[in-house]
Amino acid sequence: MELYISWELFIPAALFIIRGYLSIRTIDALARHRKCTLLRGILDILPEMLLFCLWCIGGLNLTAVYVFEFICYAFRWRPIGKDWSKGFFMASLAQPLFMALHMIAIGTVALIVKMPMGHILYQPFWRIVIISGALLVSILADIVILNWTSLKETLRIQAASEEKWPFMVFLWFCNIFLLLDSRLCVSKIGWKLLPLLLIGAALLKECFIIYSLVHLRSIILEHHIEVEHRVLAKELEQQERRTEELIHRRDRDALTGLFSRQYLMEHMELLLEEKRRFSLAFIDLDGLKRINDSQGHTAGDRYLIQFSRYVIRHLREEDVIARIGGDEFVILLLDCDKTDACDKLEKMRSEITGEEFEHVPTFSFGIAEAGIHMEEDVFQILESADKSMYQDKESRRK
Repeated sequence: MELYISWELFIPAALFIIRGYLSIRTIDALARHRKCTLLRGILDILPEMLLFCLWCIGGLNLTAVYVFEFICYAFRWRPIGKDWSKGFFMASLAQPLFMALHMIAIGTVALIVKMPMGHILYQPFWRIVIISGALLVSILADIVILNWTSLKETLRIQAASEEKWPFMVFLWFCNIFLLLDSRLCVSKIGWKLLPLLLIGAALLKECFIIYSLVHLRSIILEHHIEVEHRVLAKELEQQERRTEELIHRRDRDALTGLFSRQYLMEHMELLLEEKRRFSLAFIDLDGLKRINDSQGHTAGDRYLIQFSRYVIRHLREEDVIARIGGDEFVILLLDCDKTDACDKLEKMRSEITGEEFEHVPTFSFGIAEAGIHMEEDVFQILESADKSMYQDKESRRK
């Protein structure tokens, strides 16, 4: 073919410059690794612009043009650092879409002018018209991507996803079949349906690619939802565990492991609301200050722990014991009247021996009873047991 130099070449050149600027903005929106400037856009689009301008001028082999076009796409989407997979994915996606678009333009012109596609491509004017039409559609596609947020997010997710590799294999098969179809474009066969066949095949491939993108997006989103669900479930489990730990710290005494004053008060309120009968034993342990002053707080802590274990062994499973102060304990005896509670505490006090203690504990106690028909609140019951304990302490001093 003869070389063709004309002012008409400025049309695709100008369109390539516009496309280069929009492409660099698209790349920045999808991969976020390019500085978006007009100069950068021109430099990135320059190899592809020179390639197709040479095709318009001298009629280069179309299949070879498509092969070199992919190299141009790879150059434009070249990665920064180690993040090469995103650029490779986008180049593999953009190449068959533009190739199919270019073939559709060739077939459409052939149908309009009613000439074989080989004769159409032999004429430089029609080559310029075809590439200009394909560039206009490509520019519109970039504008749509830039302004369609969900589409940008879809492409960005798929470019970064590990699940994109099967789809990339499919894209490479599309590239191979389109390269084979490009041989039909240079055919000079006069069969009128041949351009229609080419357009149908190219459209079918574009539709398959777009449908695969939509389907892949649904798969990726479903996978991400499952991952987020697992992460949220794990975070919820950790939160519940932390909540349980906080509740345990609030409800338990750190030293002895007995229940806290807060837990005791809440449990008593619940029993009063349910009209349950119980007795409350207020215990004041003797000798803690003396041990702390003479042997240190570590010995005092052991004294409290040993006494707590001793009391627990003498309680029923439904009874509750709480440490409400340094040497003060409260025992809640469910379904137990004041007389039985006094007998239980007297027995507990009389059976203490020195075999299991470093220091034999002694204690004073007071009992208060909460019955079905009594209207006292938890503070009054606790105060009554406390007063009874002081009476017992005074009687033991005489």
